[in-house]
Amino acid sequence: MKRLVALLLVLCMVFAFAACGGNKDAGSDGAADGSGDAQTGGGDASADSGEAKRDDLNIAYSQDRGTLNPLFMIGYDSMYAMLQVYQQLWDINSAGEMEWVLATGIEYVSDTVWHIKIREGVKFQNGNPLTAEDVVYSLVSANSREGEPAFLPYMDMENTKALDDYTVEFVLKQYDFSYLYSMTYLPIFDKESFDPAVAATTPNGTGPYELADYVVNSHIKLQLRTDGGYWGEMPSIKYLNFLMFTEDAQKTNALQTGALDIARVPYQDIEYIESVGGYTVDLQKSSNGGGRALYFNATEHSDIFYNNPDARKAVAMAIDAEAVCAIAYSGYATPARMLCSTGCIDTKEEYYDQGVYATGYNPEEAKALAEKAGLIGKTLTISTNGTSDAIVTAELIQADLEAIGIHVEINNYDSGSWLAVAFDPSNAGDMLVDFTGVPSNTIAQNLSCWYLYHLGGGYTTIEFEGKDTLDGIAAVVMGVRDEEERAKMNKQMFDILNEQLLWFGICDLTTATAYPEGLKGYEVQNQGFINYGKLSW
Repeated sequence: MKRLVALLLVLCMVFAFAACGGNKDAGSDGAADGSGDAQTGGGDASADSGEAKRDDLNIAYSQDRGTLNPLFMIGYDSMYAMLQVYQQLWDINSAGEMEWVLATGIEYVSDTVWHIKIREGVKFQNGNPLTAEDVVYSLVSANSREGEPAFLPYMDMENTKALDDYTVEFVLKQYDFSYLYSMTYLPIFDKESFDPAVAATTPNGTGPYELADYVVNSHIKLQLRTDGGYWGEMPSIKYLNFLMFTEDAQKTNALQTGALDIARVPYQDIEYIESVGGYTVDLQKSSNGGGRALYFNATEHSDIFYNNPDARKAVAMAIDAEAVCAIAYSGYATPARMLCSTGCIDTKEEYYDQGVYATGYNPEEAKALAEKAGLIGKTLTISTNGTSDAIVTAELIQADLEAIGIHVEINNYDSGSWLAVAFDPSNAGDMLVDFTGVPSNTIAQNLSCWYLYHLGGGYTTIEFEGKDTLDGIAAVVMGVRDEEERAKMNKQMFDILNEQLLWFGICDLTTATAYPEGLKGYEVQNQGFINYGKLSW
């Protein structure tokens, strides 16, 4: 059950930052270089100007799990395509405000009992009306995914029920403030017709788009619904073409030639894309408190870091974070000042520059501590998810550690196997280059969730000073409403984690997304989600 939020969080990280993950052989049919058969409608003419008016949009994605069932796409940026076909109960906009979608409001009966009002007059693509029973079915399905953790582990499935056709009584076993954010990824299914095998290739949602064509590791093409049953205002763009790109150079070339409209820009190419003209490059602090971090395998599966905090601190002090920011992120990052990003909404100065962050980059002290910890002459392994910035970060860490006498081998995985590695301490190696960041963009969720869920919950199985206190706080902090009390608990977690250093935050990140200057309605919402149905030319 604990692994649930982990996948959600990493999903959030992957979505927010993956520049070009995935199988290196994918997209060989032409989609990766922008030459695929993207559906366009350039023949429409503008009545006012006589200029050609496009009716399509080409969007880059980099991760494909091989299914269109959204419940199994969590952690993959192809999920953004399916959220145009299916819809969630609500979303959260760039200002942090809730936007109602299939729900119209929530009555908080108590912290753990919510009455969610469902929008009337909504139909699925097959013509079935949306009711509260569909919502309850979707909630239970999200907690009953075969081979996957529960999406909402604190949901009381026995007592969550439909009170009438348009009211859901959503019951929690304990309050968790992050659920308002997490549920923006929860798609709503048609209870009567839903079949996981069918949903893998033939989605049936309430959104404005339907599937036109899907080829695994190539493209997901959507078109406006043809049944005339969409409940809202129909988008002006008829076709959304999600095209698979696995290499930075391919993505940059496709932006340059105009084969792509919207894409996450590789850090090293931001200035170049800005100079090409015709695009706006949206630069913003991570919307989920995200940063680049190095996670230590402090479990019994690592001979080096198990029960050896000095070894972990030695590695941290040997890393030149400014070089990582400059080289891996082309200057579009800043050295971290704590275990998670200073971009968190509840950050405080008292959390900054503690522990190894007070020492900073210090190869001499790192080498002395490494000798004491028995690291000199050892060979360590680093695992990455195969994205270019993760690989470069690992290579820079490798060079820094080699400089003080520690050998390093790097294992780069593709996106399809990465989560299995990151959450399996027996298969993760000694260190993992990964992200911090969570849906609620709070310190409490960053510290508690990365501690509880990373390495398959492996951090919770080891013994260290302060563990009982940390376990107790991490288990309840997400249910604490009082901000002052939660801040005290955050500080306690920082004190313990800074001493044990189960992971080391390296950089706070900026994300860069390119979109055409003639595109209207562009807005980055929760976790980097863009509602393409709101865009227009």
